[in-house]
Amino acid sequence: PSKEGNMVNIDTDKVVGKHQGLMYYTIGQRKGLDIGGTKEKLFVVGKNLDKNILYVAEGEDNKYLYSNGAIIEDINFNCDERPTSCTAKFRYRAEDVPVNLTYNDDGTIYVTYDNVKAVTPGQACVFYDGEYCLGGGIVKTVMKDKEKLWALLDDGFVEVKDRNGNLLYKYKSCIDDFKYEYTDKDGHKVSKTIKEK
Repeated sequence: PSKEGNMVNIDTDKVVGKHQGLMYYTIGQRKGLDIGGTKEKLFVVGKNLDKNILYVAEGEDNKYLYSNGAIIEDINFNCDERPTSCTAKFRYRAEDVPVNLTYNDDGTIYVTYDNVKAVTPGQACVFYDGEYCLGGGIVKTVMKDKEKLWALLDDGFVEVKDRNGNLLYKYKSCIDDFKYEYTDKDGHKVSKTIKEK
């Protein structure tokens, strides 16, 4: 459930406002922060679920918005090909970026790229060879110089539990859609996405 908390400037470590619940914000988001008085626009750059803090930074080119690697999980390929380089898209309307892929023993893929803005856990990463979609997966971990970005250590999902502490479902609010997961009465994991208009 939504719980108000502090919005903190990651560069100054000062509280600059209040957020309405971490679930309503995603990395790279600019609109809806309702904060003025800064030289440059503010962007969401991280969340701390334990402390209920939303981290923001000034400027479109702030270093905290960028990463150069990600661990991708839940991978599906549309072909037999397993490329070591191709292009990828991390957001629906984003440009394709050149990537290198390393296949890990646990079934995940370590994807590296030159600085890309606002890659976020829980988002899709789709691989392309030109116009041909090779497949894709879900961003599990975002990295900078082979280390996890500290402000993105959670999976981005918020758990909703009943009064007895039983998990009802998990959800994640994104810029382009609202995604939620739950386990149905037969024990099957269900994931649904509702596109925002």
